[in-house]
Amino acid sequence: MRNEQKLFIGLLSLLVLILVLYLLWPTDEARIRKLFKEGAGAVESRDLDNVMSKVSFAYRDDYGLTYLYLKRC
Repeated sequence: MRNEQKLFIGLLSLLVLILVLYLLWPTDEARIRKLFKEGAGAVESRDLDNVMSKVSFAYRDDYGLTYLYLKRC
C-alpha cells in the first residue's frame, strides 16, 4: 500500500471515529431529561434514597434548605 493510501485511510478512520463520538455522546439536554425521568419514577414509587441520589450534596435554596435537611425530613 502506498503512503498516500495509508494517510487517506488513517484520516478517514479518524473522521469516522469523531463522527461516531459526536452522534453517540449524550447532550446536556438528554442527560437532564434522563435525570427528570428517573427522578419522577423514584417519586412515584416513593423511593426516598433514589430520589435523594438525584439531588446534589451541595444543594441549598433561598430558604436555607440543604441536602442534609431534605434527607432528614
